[in-house]
Amino acid sequence: MSTRVHLAIEGSLAADPMPGESSSGTKFTRFIVQVSDRKRQDGEWIDGDTDVHHVIAFGRIGQNVCDSPAKGDMAIVTGDLKFRHVTDAKSGRLRDDTEIVADAVAPSLRHVPARAVRAPRPEVEPAAVRVTSWPVRVPGTNRTATSLS
Repeated sequence: MSTRVHLAIEGSLAADPMPGESSSGTKFTRFIVQVSDRKRQDGEWIDGDTDVHHVIAFGRIGQNVCDSPAKGDMAIVTGDLKFRHVTDAKSGRLRDDTEIVADAVAPSLRHVPARAVRAPRPEVEPAAVRVTSWPVRVPGTNRTATSLS
């Protein structure tokens, strides 16, 4: 049985997003989001623990992540937390790992403004135009004429 955990995080990108492609041709983008706690102690803000989250985004979201945020940018990510067992490359030991499969990624507006820029729509070949004729009334008369569109 699989546990589905949907979550939202806000943090800074630890590195530039990295595009990739699976053996079946599925395109994706991997990136890391660092989430740091801030605490107020003795009247001053101090950094708390930092959690590191590995994120993967597929399709259009992955493409947009590759084209938009960069290392250090603040982002909000929503998605499903996936649990998996992986073999550590250095030690050869089996360990548990988590990854967020993103269903939305957005800039955080907590500290800076952002403006969305719409990507241009891809050029589409015009559909074949079907020319038809139909009778239309000639203004001011009771006669009809044939018009082409």
